[in-house]
Amino acid sequence: MAQSYSEINDWNNSENYLNKSFLKNNKDLHTFYLVKIYLSTGRWENALELFSQLENSPVKNYFRNKLRLWIENNFNGIAKTRKILPFLQAIYNSSPEFFESYKISNIYKEGLEFNGRPVPDDIMKNLWLFPTDLNVAQESGKLLLPAALTPDDYLKKVNHLKSLQKKEPWNHEKVQTYIFEFIESLGQCDDDDKCELIGHEYLQTLFNVGNEAFRKIIDSAKSNVFMHRYSVSEEYELFYRIRSHQRLSVKLFDNYGELSNEIRQEASQAEDALQILIENHPKFKWLANTVRKMGETYNLIGLDDKADYWWNQTTKLFFNSNKYLERKEVDEAYWRRVWVLI
Repeated sequence: MAQSYSEINDWNNSENYLNKSFLKNNKDLHTFYLVKIYLSTGRWENALELFSQLENSPVKNYFRNKLRLWIENNFNGIAKTRKILPFLQAIYNSSPEFFESYKISNIYKEGLEFNGRPVPDDIMKNLWLFPTDLNVAQESGKLLLPAALTPDDYLKKVNHLKSLQKKEPWNHEKVQTYIFEFIESLGQCDDDDKCELIGHEYLQTLFNVGNEAFRKIIDSAKSNVFMHRYSVSEEYELFYRIRSHQRLSVKLFDNYGELSNEIRQEASQAEDALQILIENHPKFKWLANTVRKMGETYNLIGLDDKADYWWNQTTKLFFNSNKYLERKEVDEAYWRRVWVLI
């Protein structure tokens, strides 16, 4: 009943029913609804006190997200923004994570600007870090930002952009390209741990873009660009180089419809890099898959003898493995060999 009254903005009755309801037995949920009531009736000091209680809850992220969404949907327009501004100002320093939202940061920004107050750099950064969709991401990239954007900031935005791909499957390729262009803008990275993660995202993004990006991965990996620029380890750089050679050789074969020296050369370079990976990094987690894929590549370009060799290598190298993924690759290699012989 309290919820029904709140939906028609009858906050007095909503509060009365809420205090009588079974929700009092669920302290966090009861507190959350009271925060909404207090904010809706301008009692932001009461809301602030209860919000601090929610911030100490073991499920604070759940209520933080629900409250964000509710504020985003109910405090649009400058009149309503001015109403919520005292609350946002009060929690800005104590709960900066609450502002990790484009809409919340924008509401706060508009309220400050209307009152002639400066907008903190962190709020401007959040508008850049947490766009709501691809169009907003492209527009927010034009914002004047603080000069000191850290690798951690770039990593946060990459992860957020990846979440947009799930929200906008129809825009998947455009978001993918934007992620690629965005990481390119990072330049030299100077935080080894964060840079390696960014480098992995960059390589994965390039690989997913495909086609012309395969050549970029290959050329850059040969010069160890990813190792020097993003602190990516040799094994990962080799892995993406090998897989790019493999995918490119199959792509060329599909385009030409027949085997050519160029296709043979791509496959041969994949083999050379794979030998280095096997010798230098025998424990690499995706090695078994990469070896089997070498056989699959040769099979797809019509060189079954070569394919059989690499499938046989898969079974020899990982026959005694007790790791599920490696055993799976061995079983797949056995099946492929039998299938080709048939």
